[in-house]
Amino acid sequence: MERILVIRFSSIGDVILTTPVMRALREKFGGARIDVLVKKEFSEIFEGSPFVDGVIGFDSAKSGVLKLCKELNKNDYSIVIDLHRNIRSRLILLFVKAGRKLAYKKGAMKRRLLTAFKIRFKNMPHTVDRYLSALASLGIGSADPLPYISLSDDDLSFAKDLLVKGGMSDAAVRVAVCPGAKHRAKRYPAAKFANLIDMLIDDPGARVILIGSKADERQISDIMTGITNKECVLTLTDGTIKQSAAVIRECDILVTNDSAPMHLAVSVGTPLVALFGPTDKGFGFYPLGRDDIVLTKNYSCSPCSLHGKKECVKYDYRCLNDIAESEIINKVNYILRQGGGRENE
Repeated sequence: MERILVIRFSSIGDVILTTPVMRALREKFGGARIDVLVKKEFSEIFEGSPFVDGVIGFDSAKSGVLKLCKELNKNDYSIVIDLHRNIRSRLILLFVKAGRKLAYKKGAMKRRLLTAFKIRFKNMPHTVDRYLSALASLGIGSADPLPYISLSDDDLSFAKDLLVKGGMSDAAVRVAVCPGAKHRAKRYPAAKFANLIDMLIDDPGARVILIGSKADERQISDIMTGITNKECVLTLTDGTIKQSAAVIRECDILVTNDSAPMHLAVSVGTPLVALFGPTDKGFGFYPLGRDDIVLTKNYSCSPCSLHGKKECVKYDYRCLNDIAESEIINKVNYILRQGGGRENE
């Protein structure tokens, strides 16, 4: 029996995008044991997955790489797959014994050239395709690229109860809005989000839920301050990853920055409008849903940053500021007219 270890430590969005790999491995090696090595705080993404047997939550504060490798070697892996390609994962690939060791090609040079010199290559595959390409030597040539997350009955009940208590259960249209992002340059301005939400709930029967983590509380508070019809808006900042995914699942559409909720939405089948500013679809992290739309201005200065870390000192974040609320509304309405919405009910 094959024993397979897949490595991807972080972050939420990148981890979610590895789930097609687990599904492809399960389809190829039905009786194999498939383990995932991930940062402890992201372990829940794989809990309950039919494609994963074991989740190894790594805590760097409690375990060094050599100690971790010693523990991993007890599992007698036959295949180890590195889907992270950082120093830590390379060391694990080196020191963990296995008959076959595989790694994906990050394509970092092409992304850097796109960022620095705006050079666009014809072959700029999605990150999921890069992950899946690492499996070619195992005889896996093609696979379903859509990410997947398994939600428990408790997760689904949490979402339904939240919407009922918040008066959104009978809403004609439920819109999830995720305004957070790790770096400021990737965040659509709070004042514009507030105006957008007021425009959304001008549609009779429409309701909005703002979703984020604890780190997004300030951003969400600023947005709520600017909203006129606060009674039509719910907030969620203390949910788990899966609880947030379940709430997004119960909504007709998501509006989000270029951040992890994009991939959560795809994994639960909710269409979305994503706002891209300093980053670019060419980086390979765009949403994969059939009806998903990426809104971007494609200015000559974009993309300017691989991860959105760079401060905009010349144009005052025009790549996001210049996306009009009306443009977003038009895209939302377009998706809804295509039939996007609560297919899971």
